[in-house]
Amino acid sequence: GSLPALSSFRIGGGRNATFAVALPSAVTVRGESGELSVTGFHADGHAAQATRLSAEGTAIVKIGASVSIPAGQAAGRYEGSYPVTIAYN
Repeated sequence: GSLPALSSFRIGGGRNATFAVALPSAVTVRGESGELSVTGFHADGHAAQATRLSAEGTAIVKIGASVSIPAGQAAGRYEGSYPVTIAYN
């Protein structure tokens, strides 16, 4: 298996502008062996965080989530997508 890793997005806008990150509460990923639920989305450690761009007008936003694999779930590749909304304040 693979080691877990955060998704990483680089965003840009006005210098020192504040922004908020909105994430889904859950998504379903699918594979040949069935479906899994991905929950607990968080941005840089917070479920919905307001933060600030740098003096250069950029920021790196890291997204993580959790997946619980039920007993008996077949190994395999599961794929899906999730929305990330960045709202400038």
